[in-house]
Amino acid sequence: MLLSLYFTEFSHFWPLLHRGRFFNAVKQQPLELLCSVALIGTLHQSDIDEHDGKGIQKSAARSVHEWLLSHLSAYLNQRREEGPAGSLPSHCAADLAAAQALLLSIIYGVCVDQVSLRVRLSSAFHTLTDYLRDANLLQNPHLPPADPDEHSRWLAVESAKRVVFAAFRLDAYLSLFYDARPPTLRFQEIAVPLPCSDALWDAADAAAWRGARQLEPNGRQRRTFSALCAAAFAGAPRDAMPVLLEEDYEVALCAMQARLWEDARAQHEQGGDGAAQACQAQLEYWRTHRDRSRLLNAHYSAPAHRRRVRFNGTMLYLLSYLRMHADVPLIRRLVAGLDELRGGPGPAAAAVAPRRLESRVAAWAASRSARVALRCAAQICQLYRQEADCAASMLQRIDPVGVGCVFRAALVVWAYARSTLSCEVCVGFSAEFSEDGQSSFFGPQAFPIRL
Repeated sequence: MLLSLYFTEFSHFWPLLHRGRFFNAVKQQPLELLCSVALIGTLHQSDIDEHDGKGIQKSAARSVHEWLLSHLSAYLNQRREEGPAGSLPSHCAADLAAAQALLLSIIYGVCVDQVSLRVRLSSAFHTLTDYLRDANLLQNPHLPPADPDEHSRWLAVESAKRVVFAAFRLDAYLSLFYDARPPTLRFQEIAVPLPCSDALWDAADAAAWRGARQLEPNGRQRRTFSALCAAAFAGAPRDAMPVLLEEDYEVALCAMQARLWEDARAQHEQGGDGAAQACQAQLEYWRTHRDRSRLLNAHYSAPAHRRRVRFNGTMLYLLSYLRMHADVPLIRRLVAGLDELRGGPGPAAAAVAPRRLESRVAAWAASRSARVALRCAAQICQLYRQEADCAASMLQRIDPVGVGCVFRAALVVWAYARSTLSCEVCVGFSAEFSEDGQSSFFGPQAFPIRL
């Protein structure tokens, strides 16, 4: 049942495994892959007795998860040590299954979000990315040995490709969750084409696959992801780009995060007020093209998948603006410093650091950047509330992206409210001019977002 729950409830979030290929050979699947898929299934299991079974299952899942992280990391490290860098075969089924299992185990750890796991998850992800590089999965077409069955050969190639792009997405998300690290995978490294559409990936057999292949959008498989990103970031016109799917726009936004992280950090260290022009131009190019292509890619994936991808993309877009206009790591350091002070009396010097941080946050709160960040925070919370109403409580268990964005939005609101006793809307404008006051306070409405 847990294996089926992964495919029915979770795979549209991370379409990493092919259902038919997995279940047709389920008895031959490695134990580690079966365990990692089952762990994901436990996130969706609802028929457990709250008093008797839930605690036992959590304890068992924690033990299995810790074993998977240790065992799979050790296995992939050992494989890397067996030969020089770049010498690993990219078509080894056992190695690819281990990479899939480790990736799913890391995703599970992010979903349960245990603070004690964060160092181990980062270490495991570092092992995974090292393996992907050494196995040349980022650079070559992942061709397996000659296989007379064209469909099986295609599945092997596509499965390897999906590990690469899932790791690339997860890398961008980890940089958001942990704030203090930039993405380690750069789009320039991903010299492989985009994954196929869900309609083609979900084809049950070879005959259905051949039919779906004829309906694939044109141009997506002719250029590598790195080449597409380079063209888009250079402002390529719309007719120079292939038809892109909703998930393509999400992964393109992930490709911007490394540059955005570096530019935002430099700007906050210099105390600038505003956003880096290059990053802002890229974000608006992304939004404009995604909105225009919304109707073109409506038939290549299930509605639930499209809604999830669009939600994640919109949240990531808003959070990108928020990070440019608010120093979230600084605010988190202030929170940590205040927590230490509340823990009990200490030396006077211990209070100096929080006061310095408060001074920097207060200077930010008086700037235009703070108002733009507040607008982004409000839109993040509104968007999450709308999605939570549709997905009920399950959203919080399977969507660390949305929860992480809301948390950072709340930090920004807290920091501004703590530093500002009264806002300009109340002080500088009368009630009869409230609309003008709001416009001046927040600045222009630069983020017209809808799902």
